[in-house]
Amino acid sequence: MLYEFDKLFENRREAFVVATLSVNGPMRFTELGFHVSNHVRVRVPDSTITRILVRLMHRGLVELVHNNDHDAYQLTDDGKSTAWVIEKITHALDGYDAAQQSQKHKGDEPSEAA
Repeated sequence: MLYEFDKLFENRREAFVVATLSVNGPMRFTELGFHVSNHVRVRVPDSTITRILVRLMHRGLVELVHNNDHDAYQLTDDGKSTAWVIEKITHALDGYDAAQQSQKHKGDEPSEAA
């Protein structure tokens, strides 16, 4: 289990692809590339998206389907489970960040003893 967890984050953009497909459902290649690039705030080359999709398909997380007269990528059941894990980790990290910010601001408050 820990090995698979480690593999999930071997390439952070893989997590972005899984999360993007989880939120948006099946997507065409160009749509997926656009959304991933916007999320990471840098243009991700098509060749990189292709390599990521090949790896994710090889691991059984993503599949290519024919959707409304065009090919689209979508998550498999295993991909949906992986997306669920990513979502839970993201929420936990958001909570951690909020707690860290709260602690930081408490340290900035003037002391009442003064």
